[in-house]
Amino acid sequence: METTGTTTTAAGKKTVSSYSYAAFGKLAGRYFAAALFFYAAMTFFLNGAAIGEKANINGKGKVLVINSDSTVDKYNLVKAGFLSNINFDKVEINLNDPGMDETHVSGIIKEESPDIVYTIGTKAYMYAFKLANGRGHVFTAVLNWRRLPVNDTTYGISDGVPQAIQLNMFHYFFPDLKTVGILYSESYNKSWVDLAVNEGRNVNISVIGKTVSKPEEVGASLKELLTQADAVWLIPDPVVLSKSEYSDIIFKESANAKKPVFAYSLIYKQDGAVFIITSDIPTTARQSAALVKELIRNGSAVNKVQDPAGTFIFLNQKKAMDYGMKLNEEALPMVNQFAQ
Repeated sequence: METTGTTTTAAGKKTVSSYSYAAFGKLAGRYFAAALFFYAAMTFFLNGAAIGEKANINGKGKVLVINSDSTVDKYNLVKAGFLSNINFDKVEINLNDPGMDETHVSGIIKEESPDIVYTIGTKAYMYAFKLANGRGHVFTAVLNWRRLPVNDTTYGISDGVPQAIQLNMFHYFFPDLKTVGILYSESYNKSWVDLAVNEGRNVNISVIGKTVSKPEEVGASLKELLTQADAVWLIPDPVVLSKSEYSDIIFKESANAKKPVFAYSLIYKQDGAVFIITSDIPTTARQSAALVKELIRNGSAVNKVQDPAGTFIFLNQKKAMDYGMKLNEEALPMVNQFAQ
């Protein structure tokens, strides 16, 4: 289905505009159920309102799509969703294809002269940052994008659900939850954790951060954290999660202490995560397509990096009950996937 270095045209589909989580977060807390309804209604409205936009798209413009790795299911889903929602000319590149190095990609960019470079994953992001030559660059599926270099032409959809939304979800699903603990490196996530601490106060959850300066400290730091927190909040930190053995330690020791792990990615389902909240791939794909359209039409966008407009929730209900967690049954209809 994918042809390296060729141009194709497809009919566009409906798009979705971004919605600010900040407004939603202000509604949350005591009135979280009402806020959830409001958010769902807004998402429905935005998806529906964009349907009429299709007739106004003239198809002018060209987009270079760079996929970091075509063997990664998430990346392929993002790409398929994005391509189905634009009708510009498209050039597609998979960086895991033989010979697809920086020199080759640079040559394709010069030859095809795209208006926008759309990247999926971190490797593709870095290629675009180096080689886009002043063209607009829209990224998606990048964890912790703030650690990466940016310039005036960098735009994108953040892969991480904002702290306020995650904490409100924790509170809504687990009303007796009082403390959550985070292992993190100050060099990558200090500002993120500081904001999480502040947002936690709004829902009466104390966020306890434990710094890790090198991966070898994960075990000892986790041991201390488990004595202080009701749950472990796993975030994408390149020091804490530098190797799979450290995530294995986190899940194993947390299970031994009968403390749940709340995670950011569905890859941790099989490791024993009790609760996962991540961005919804189809919504993110539509959102990134809308951003590309805005850039091609207007040359700029109001919000350079947008929060994801939708979420996907996984729950291991049995494990939550085994750990003695009180679960709000009214929240269960929000779950997209239960553990088998």
